[in-house]
Amino acid sequence: MRAHLTDGVKKQVKQMNSELAVIPGGLTKELQPLDIGVNRAFKVRLRTAWERWMTDGKHTFTKTGRQRRASYAAICEWIVNAWTNTAVRAFAKAGIIHEETDGNETD
Repeated sequence: MRAHLTDGVKKQVKQMNSELAVIPGGLTKELQPLDIGVNRAFKVRLRTAWERWMTDGKHTFTKTGRQRRASYAAICEWIVNAWTNTAVRAFAKAGIIHEETDGNETD
């Protein structure tokens, strides 16, 4: 991301005793496998939960007619479910665990 190459960001990274690694465009799948194999799947599952809430959820509105946001409890539930599902599938794909046909993992 170009914003990461500004002098301010470079200075902050240096102060943190770290180094920037610039990933050339089009090389994400080769150089950032978690973005493809884990992060993307997590984001898709999380967005699906939000979309389901937007279309099927119970909504309340302010006096001015604006829809209230989802509760923190609901958002945390979406995150836990999305992450658990993503992690289980990643471990199953690696052959570390086996998923049962009902979607639950085995020990």
